[in-house]
Amino acid sequence: MRFLLILAVVLAGIWLWRSSRPKPPLLKRPQDKNPSEPVTMICCAQCAVHIPSAQAIQGTRGSYCCLDHLHQAER
Repeated sequence: MRFLLILAVVLAGIWLWRSSRPKPPLLKRPQDKNPSEPVTMICCAQCAVHIPSAQAIQGTRGSYCCLDHLHQAER
């Protein structure tokens, strides 16, 4: 019984200490004034990973995510 009383006092002390601390400020991401247009995504012909069309590597048999996949698919 004495152990439970001591445990309750310690837990109440911890709760009071944590509740009295100042809360950290919330991190806010800067809002974009002009949201960008959606990007067209292309599926890699070798591994099926979707990548932005601007980063895709064009081959004769399709679009690829990297040069290794381009070389593997078009041997």
